[in-house]
Amino acid sequence: PYVEKAKKAGFDVLELGDYLFFRISDQDVEELKAAADYYDVELALGLDPPAGSYLTSDDEEERNRGIAFYEKVFPRMEKLGIKSIGGNMLNAPFIAPFIETHKRGWAYATDSLRKISDIAAEYGMGINVEIVNRYESFIVNTASQARKLLAEVDRENAKMTLDSFHMNVEESSFTTAILTAGEKLGHFHLEENH
Repeated sequence: PYVEKAKKAGFDVLELGDYLFFRISDQDVEELKAAADYYDVELALGLDPPAGSYLTSDDEEERNRGIAFYEKVFPRMEKLGIKSIGGNMLNAPFIAPFIETHKRGWAYATDSLRKISDIAAEYGMGINVEIVNRYESFIVNTASQARKLLAEVDRENAKMTLDSFHMNVEESSFTTAILTAGEKLGHFHLEENH
């Protein structure tokens, strides 16, 4: 029913979240894919790494759990015809002091996103790192910062998701943010609030 409702509401894309994505059966996956094809609705996916799997953690095992978390979703994404994965991938909580933590977190983010991008590329897919406000991530909060990070990740299939809610907090101009993202804008959330 989700796909039909989305189409009747005038939408061309339906983004799935973790609750639905991880809890549906293989038969449900087939039915969801068939409905998406029938109604010509593109499916998208947004997933944040769970606690204990942060991609910017100082703990290498924790970062590896985060990478493994994303790696396991690609086969199901492929069955659903989903072309890229988004979400607040850099959602680790802030640890003071900022300068030292940010420098390490940036390096870990670059490395983790490269690895996830490489796995996604094996499936012909991409990643879209959601750029969120300072209260939800301390690594990147603007399109300009995201461009710098993605330049260091240096993978063609690594892009960003801009979200109007977060842009209202962090960006001085929607137009400038979108133009700054340019070809690295892979997905966009247009909403008033959460």
